[in-house]
Amino acid sequence: MYLVLDGERHQIPNDGTFDHLWGDRSIIICKPEDAFHDIPVVNGLCPNTPIITSGGIDQYLMVRGKKRLLMDSCTTEHMQLKEDVAHEVPQCAMNAIPDGVVIKYGDCPGDVMAVNDDEDDVKGENKIWGHAIPRTGD
Repeated sequence: MYLVLDGERHQIPNDGTFDHLWGDRSIIICKPEDAFHDIPVVNGLCPNTPIITSGGIDQYLMVRGKKRLLMDSCTTEHMQLKEDVAHEVPQCAMNAIPDGVVIKYGDCPGDVMAVNDDEDDVKGENKIWGHAIPRTGD
């Protein structure tokens, strides 16, 4: 299964990770593998604990070794993420993790899209398709 983010497929590494983030398998979009041939496969999500916080209101999705701020509740709702799934890490550890591009659903009222100053982080737009896509053969 994959999470499609920024026009790339990130593998969901195991059932525990899926259940931790989403739980509801009814959100899975089942399509033949070739239906997604234009969406490149990149590094997978961090197993079991891909959302982190330092105890404040900000939550981050770990993608490709960087923490990516989940901008607001509209973004997490659009991605269909469970509530209260973030794992707390000490602030000093949080500070040591490089920042990635902010994840923001483009239609949330009252906010603007994040500016991408690291072109290696993103392909396409900062929009989220918060659905898992099963791989064939699994």
